[in-house]
Amino acid sequence: MTNLSFFFRNHKRFLGVSLVFFILILGESNLTLAQTNRQIAGIVISSEDNEPIIGASIVATGTQIGTVTDINGKFILSNIPSNVSSLMVSFLGFKTQTVSVRSGEQVRIVLESEVALLDEIIVVAYGTSTKQSFTGSASVIKSDAINKIQSPSVTNSLEGRTAGVQITSSTGQPGENPRVRIRGVGSINAGKDPLYIVDGATYDSPISTLNSADVESITVLKDAAANSLYGARGANGVILITTKRGSSNKQIVTLDAKWGTNSRAIPEYDLITNRATYYEQTWKGQFNKLYDNYTSRETNKLSAAEATAQAKEDIAGNGANSLSKILGGYNSYNVPWANLIDENGRLSSNAQLLYTDDWSDALFRNSLRQEYNVGISGGDARQSYYVGLGYLNDKSYAKASGFDRYSGRIRFDKELTKHLKGGVNLSYAHTIQDFPTTSGGSYVNYFQWVRQIGPIYPVFLRDPKTGDIVKDKNGKNIYDYGDSAEYGYSRPYGANINPAGVLDNNIDKNTSDNIVGAIFLEAQLYKGLSVKGTFDVNTTLRNNVSLTTPLYGDAKSANGYVQQERERFFSYTGSVFLTYKKNFEKLGIDFIGGTENYQKEYSYLYGFKSNLAVSDEPEFNNAVIFRELSSFTQKYSVTGYLTRLNLTYDDKYYLSASLRRDGSSRFHPDNRWGNFGSVGASWRISKESFLENATFITDLKVKGSIGSQGNDNLLYSGGSINYIPYLDHYDVSNNNDNVSVKQVYVGNKDISWEKSLNANVGIEAQLFDRWNVNVEYFIKKTSDMLFYKPLALSTGVASIPVNLGGIRNTGIEFETDIDIIRNHPFTWNIGLNSSYIKNTILTLPEENREKGIYSSGYTKLVEGGSIYDIYLPDFAGVNENGKNTWYIYNEDGSVKEATTTYTNAYTDVSRRKQGSAIPDLSGGFSTNFTYKRFDLSAVFSYQLGGKVYDAVYAATMQMNETGRGMHADLLKAWTPENTNTTVPRLVLNYVDANRASNLYLTDASYLNIRNISIGYTIPQSALKALGKVRIYAIGDNLALFSKRKGLDPRQYDYGTSGYNYSPLRTVSFGFNVTL
Repeated sequence: MTNLSFFFRNHKRFLGVSLVFFILILGESNLTLAQTNRQIAGIVISSEDNEPIIGASIVATGTQIGTVTDINGKFILSNIPSNVSSLMVSFLGFKTQTVSVRSGEQVRIVLESEVALLDEIIVVAYGTSTKQSFTGSASVIKSDAINKIQSPSVTNSLEGRTAGVQITSSTGQPGENPRVRIRGVGSINAGKDPLYIVDGATYDSPISTLNSADVESITVLKDAAANSLYGARGANGVILITTKRGSSNKQIVTLDAKWGTNSRAIPEYDLITNRATYYEQTWKGQFNKLYDNYTSRETNKLSAAEATAQAKEDIAGNGANSLSKILGGYNSYNVPWANLIDENGRLSSNAQLLYTDDWSDALFRNSLRQEYNVGISGGDARQSYYVGLGYLNDKSYAKASGFDRYSGRIRFDKELTKHLKGGVNLSYAHTIQDFPTTSGGSYVNYFQWVRQIGPIYPVFLRDPKTGDIVKDKNGKNIYDYGDSAEYGYSRPYGANINPAGVLDNNIDKNTSDNIVGAIFLEAQLYKGLSVKGTFDVNTTLRNNVSLTTPLYGDAKSANGYVQQERERFFSYTGSVFLTYKKNFEKLGIDFIGGTENYQKEYSYLYGFKSNLAVSDEPEFNNAVIFRELSSFTQKYSVTGYLTRLNLTYDDKYYLSASLRRDGSSRFHPDNRWGNFGSVGASWRISKESFLENATFITDLKVKGSIGSQGNDNLLYSGGSINYIPYLDHYDVSNNNDNVSVKQVYVGNKDISWEKSLNANVGIEAQLFDRWNVNVEYFIKKTSDMLFYKPLALSTGVASIPVNLGGIRNTGIEFETDIDIIRNHPFTWNIGLNSSYIKNTILTLPEENREKGIYSSGYTKLVEGGSIYDIYLPDFAGVNENGKNTWYIYNEDGSVKEATTTYTNAYTDVSRRKQGSAIPDLSGGFSTNFTYKRFDLSAVFSYQLGGKVYDAVYAATMQMNETGRGMHADLLKAWTPENTNTTVPRLVLNYVDANRASNLYLTDASYLNIRNISIGYTIPQSALKALGKVRIYAIGDNLALFSKRKGLDPRQYDYGTSGYNYSPLRTVSFGFNVTL
């Protein structure tokens, strides 16, 4: 409600041009000819901001004489009969008014807002519904809110605005799509993503190919009453995206342009960046290591004094234990190694830096973002059109990373005859995505490198005597790869690696072409009875080219890699629906029935070669060693038959029932078909006579629904779709030029639908005509889960797909918004949404019920627990010798001992449940202000509770390997003078320094300033030729507040942090012009 209200108040005139009825009725009547002609002129303005309203309908009462206001809100009515004394003035979203007039008078008409009108119609499965009659659960986001989010993916606009919807992203790479979870996760091995429907058809292309400027609204369907008509594919919720269309009015042109910058939204971890501190910490770690060795060895054991002297001598020398040797010969100061650190472990007072290279500066920088969109809409009484063109250039703060999109859309609707209408909707998007490597195991992952490399190591090769950058024969800077024998360098971490050096030499480019086309015909067979046929086609061609340079880095030893991927997605949906709508005196009937067929084909081709002839050509003809070539084609189809009946009685009792039967090609013909349905009802109590005196209740409704859905989307462990789980799978390989066939997967012809039973009850209320409240309770129970059951090792395959196990999600959602002030010239609205979800595993395979199943990261599946429960050893503290200890437990759960011997065994005695990655509460809140021509809005998202294992922090809390980055918390290490600490004594190569335990488990609560927008609408009197002009500034991801600096809890589904691509902060300035 909050977003709709704000949208209406700021864009009522712009929307009106797109949606107002074209009323200009020509013709004469005998009465008109018999009367004296008059002329009435005037202007129509809004009561909220005194701005002219474009496209308002003006009709002389009792006649067919009318017109619409022009771009300045003005109108002229001619040939008005002398007996006409009033005008009827109307505009979408405003209260219709009858205004008294006199001949020759200049009329000034002020229309009052009626925001509720925009809330009454919502897009639902295979049609529309009024908000009052809708028995299901749905949330709607309008274009005003959508366009304020500066993301290539339109679904990012849902963050913080929709209760029960969780938006996460493992990467900030521009063009990547976020993960969307609706009311929790209902499966373990099956797909968890919602179904995306764009203009009534399944959208198989990446959502980032869809231009948000073309989107009119997003509707999130949450419960069975709302999405059971999608049967086979609606178990995880449905997101309906409706694009803009033309109107029966004169042509309107809109231009929107914005420019801004992208920067890193999440600050880096609090790493040791001071070189002096880094040398001193390394000295301490090496000293303690040598001291322990000398005082504990069985032969030639030294006294404390002797060990101290010997350790300091070794560190200052040139041997294997010297500081110079363990750090690879990198001295950032002008002081020789022997004098760099004094005998107290402090940097020499005479030391001066020779260079100040910063890896973050080399790999990251603020970058330009620019976006341009043009929309043209119009039509007449029998046809309408919309044309949208857009260009987005979204460069990341990470170098060699960005996203470009060229998009176009044409939508045309036409009344072909009195009883037949049709339309066509075409869109095209070409995208180019450059992306750096972000896999956790790669040295060239920027985010891993800047956290794991010590600050003493330069970006460029440096002369150890002067610190000057070494040049090549062409005078260009030479990058440091940590392996220069000439200068005595041998970097211990990432030898022969330099991400900045390969930046301009590696190629990772993904291009795609996406075409979507739809056509429909709808015939009126009888009053209230119609038939509609649609056909939609979606095709995407993707080409991924990768070159890993032979000059240095990961592929130097192989003289370079070339890899290419070709993907082709092709799908179509054909449907025929019969619709009957009829309103009797008190009874309303809305029936739909029909059939739908969905077909999809996915083709994949991959090639990999090495040993390049030239270093910068990413073609296979440039490489000579064949490494891999593979291809396959997968097909999928779903045929469905569906029906729905909605009944309304006396505008206060509502009933909805639906049934769908689906057949999926992913199952054996004997188990292919599934039946899914729902029943929902609602009661508008506010319409009852016993509440007629409760004037503070504007509207009050209770609702409930129950229904079933299915899921056929079984995934492999890597996340790709298993298209034929009922058939055995084989790998074909070359065995001395002979065909070798190996079974890698056991199919199961008995596998069938994963089933989901959903129940929902709720209360919707509007109080004092300004305060909206919505509370819902839901239960979502999944049974016969699509599950991989482990098999014995002797079978040669890991698992078999079965229908087994169950999960239940229960939760409460709360949404409210209130118009605190709505008096001209000031309006103020605030909104809040919250959701609580509890996830429970009901059943597991019998052989796993006692001990559970360890899943991704540190999560463990146990009956009665959640799928995101985290199991870790209990940290027992640092002992009197400065070593870490962990608790060992007896079988009954009691503490057995605290030991310094770390065990990584997956047993209950070493690992215990430490919490869940699922938050206690999540949601968002917003506020919207308008004052005269100024507008301001802000959206915040938050999460309370939940846990995340901070593996990145743990990795920087050790000195297992020299040359690595260190967290500043290492400065709190145990010493005889500092025993009250959780950081063990600094000892180089102490492997137990950062073992996984609950010590690194962190509260996942956060508060995110998701979006702030401020704008000013220039008075039309100042820019008459341009119509409406609004200038604005927008900021996304402006600040995140979490438990630990550098940690972004939003990025991690399974509760374990990684070296992920940190999200973008975007700040832009722009203008919007309506012509």
